[in-house]
Amino acid sequence: MFLAIELQQNRRLLETESRYTQIEIQSHDSNRVFYENVGLAEIVTKDNNNEAISESESFILLRHYRQQIRNWEFEFMESLRGLID
Repeated sequence: MFLAIELQQNRRLLETESRYTQIEIQSHDSNRVFYENVGLAEIVTKDNNNEAISESESFILLRHYRQQIRNWEFEFMESLRGLID
């Protein structure tokens, strides 16, 4: 019985560490995109200011927003599971 409880606690710890690592990677990647890609920051700024953007800029912006939605969805689901605040 003790071994089963210990294994369950270890599994939960590994899951928690894995989720925390995933969140850290997503957060870092999200910030890195803007810091390392001035072009994306300029596209977002243009779009926020309602300036015209090209089709390729629109494509880049759409991909960026889709990734943000995936990140938010992941965090929301983890929150529903009570695994993150």
